[in-house]
Amino acid sequence: MKAPAISENGDYTMDANGRDIFVYSNLQSACIYRRAIQQLYRLSIRRELSRMLIHVDVVYVLLYDQETDKILAVHNEQFWSLPGGKREHGEMLSEAAVREAKEETGLDVRVFDIVHVSEKVINDEHATFITFYGEIGGGTIGTTDSEIQDIRWLGLDEAEVLMPYLGNIRELLRNHAHYHVEK
Repeated sequence: MKAPAISENGDYTMDANGRDIFVYSNLQSACIYRRAIQQLYRLSIRRELSRMLIHVDVVYVLLYDQETDKILAVHNEQFWSLPGGKREHGEMLSEAAVREAKEETGLDVRVFDIVHVSEKVINDEHATFITFYGEIGGGTIGTTDSEIQDIRWLGLDEAEVLMPYLGNIRELLRNHAHYHVEK
């Protein structure tokens, strides 16, 4: 059997089983093709993984007391955080933030603008974390949530050490992204 003619970069031919294959005439073309296939493979894996991940929204409320220069934090079984938790199905983000703050602190809060958004893939969940700036409207500090071990007003420096994922809290207090629920 006579080999088919090959162009400068290569050409299509058939293998022994009759399948079309591309034969490269130089190593550079073959390497470029291999890198392109690897990139496509990685993209397809990312797309497939994103279809398999469960998306969850987690909301927090940043409650700041200007007189004492402290923020309210809760300590659950593992770490300190702002009051908050997962949004339930059908619930608006702001509603979830108000509900979670009440459950974890006993306080009635109002939420305003968003001060921080981040996201992370945790096991099989793609979590989006949304932090609202809030204000206390009533209630008494206390909780019946068994996960909450402590509720405490923390100075900003102490809060940044205990909750490093928040970053610079003074900067968060200056951030404001408008939030509203469309009717």
